[in-house]
Parts: sequence; C-alpha cells; structure tokens
Amino acid sequence: MRTERAFTMLELIIVIAIAAVLLTIAVPGMRNFVLASERSEASTSLYGALVEARSEAIARNASVLLCPRDPTSSNTSPKCQASGADWTHGWVLLRDANNNGVLDTGEPAALDVIASGDPTDRAFAISVLPATPSYLSFSSSGRPSVASTLKLCKTGDNSFQGRIIYVDLGGHIALAPYTCP
Repeated sequence: MRTERAFTMLELIIVIAIAAVLLTIAVPGMRNFVLASERSEASTSLYGALVEARSEAIARNASVLLCPRDPTSSNTSPKCQASGADWTHGWVLLRDANNNGVLDTGEPAALDVIASGDPTDRAFAISVLPATPSYLSFSSSGRPSVASTLKLCKTGDNSFQGRIIYVDLGGHIALAPYTCP
C-alpha cells in the first residue's frame, strides 16, 4: 500500500510567513533600484541631447536649439513648449531656422527637427538655471548662448541622490551626482 505525502497546514503557513518577510525586505530596495535606473536614464538622455546639440551645431555650421517638449505634440511632429520649461515631457532638438539663436514663434518646422527625447518619470523634477530663456542654444562654434545648469531631483524626496549637468560658456558639458536641497 502506498501512502501519499503532502504539505501540512503548519508547513504551508511557515513558508508563506517566510515569503512575506522576504518581500517586505526586498520591495523597498527594489523601488530604489528602479528609481535609480530611471534617474540614470533621464539624466543621460538630457546629457546626450546636449552633446548632440553641440555636435550638430558644429557639423551644420548653424545655430541649434534644445527646448522642452510640448506635451500636446505628437511623436511624429514634436514641438517646443510655447512658454514655461517643464523638461519632464521630453525635449526637442532642432535647427534654428533663421540662425539667430532664439526660439521664434512657429519653430520647429517639420524639416528642422533633428531629434526628440521621451518624457521622464513624473517622480522627477528637472530645473534649468538660468530659467530664462526656457531653451538652450548652441552657435555654429559649439558654444552655448548662456552657461546653464540642469538639475534632476526626485519630487518630494531630498534624500535621493540627484544628477546635475553643467554647460559652460566654452561648450564643455559635464554630468555629475547632485545632492538635492
């Protein structure tokens, strides 16, 4: 005669309790891992866009603009925000149509868009100093019209390590860790 072997109720409860303890330990760490990954993706995307803007300005021997993306624009024809500087909706890299280094009304035309970036997680805030103008402009020499600082921090959590991107007047672009205030 063969006897069947199965789990007892006590063994099942112990396994479930151990799994619950392991999950309570792992979930917060996993959330921080995911946020760190998203932070890295957002900051390197902006850094890459700035490097590309500088390179395109030199290669095209023309002024190139990098501006925050209008959230109502489509992926096929991205547009710059008319006012404000909410970079969390993404960015648009475009050739300056009249080469004056200023984001004019009506820019970008469909043929002037060089590239665009995706929105970031809404858990992050991206601020640009100086706040005006709300876009960045690179001349044909690869130099920006103004030195700028872009800060990426987690909204409502100052303990989270942010990122900062410096753009100096010589055109040097640097990405570094940043302790958010």
